[in-house]
Amino acid sequence: MRVLIPASGGLDSTTLLWETLTETAHEAVAVHYDESWLPVRVPDREAAAEAAFERIVGWLRREARDFEAVQGSVAEAPTGPPELVAVRDGSRQTYDMSWQRTYWRTIADSARELDAAEAWVAFNTWNRRRPPLWPREEAFWAELSDVAFRLPWLARTGEVWTGRSRLGNLRRIPAGLHALTVRCNRRVQGECGACIPCRARTFHEAHCRGLDDAGFARVEERIEKLAHFGRHVGTADLRTYDHGLLSAVLNDIDEWPAWFEAEGLGGG
Repeated sequence: MRVLIPASGGLDSTTLLWETLTETAHEAVAVHYDESWLPVRVPDREAAAEAAFERIVGWLRREARDFEAVQGSVAEAPTGPPELVAVRDGSRQTYDMSWQRTYWRTIADSARELDAAEAWVAFNTWNRRRPPLWPREEAFWAELSDVAFRLPWLARTGEVWTGRSRLGNLRRIPAGLHALTVRCNRRVQGECGACIPCRARTFHEAHCRGLDDAGFARVEERIEKLAHFGRHVGTADLRTYDHGLLSAVLNDIDEWPAWFEAEGLGGG
């Protein structure tokens, strides 16, 4: 089966590519999209992501098997940055989903263009615990009904999503491959001249200490509580809530030894 995998140059999509190439016989087609128009992206970061995609493709072709890879967007992204608007009335948040509708339409167009039977997206439990990451309108999905979307790491029971942890992906990807990925949404290089090391180093330390999937899930739960993220967003004052709080907690190096200690791995 011919499978399209949207690839950003980051950890999750790279892990999905690695697993597809090494654990299945499917014909993989990796497409790197120009995502500089997304609200969380910056142009210089996207340039680094394009370079990372090329490095990752080369590594996978050598170490796994050959596959098709397309650099750049097959379907054009919209011109100009669409706005992501949070509307806070003290009890809930709503979002302008135009950028997400463009995301899913672009994947669907690529699947048609490249004659892929399915489109596999590297969503994990954090993706599905956030405020809505895809449109809910039935009419929208009716437009894309000819494309088979699959989230291979997730299962849904009612409104509850379970499955792969984002942090747990570090247990599944070779260290040499992970070193090629882009690990920061905000800047291209740190003071050392390499792509941002902070949280990637910490996650690797957790992996080296033997933190398993269940342990990673407990760490994610603690991060969510501290950052008022995902299912815990209701504990935040939505009139003053700062979405940057999640990144601040992820990069709080002082917190990680406490998490290791709680998991019985030593404070470090």
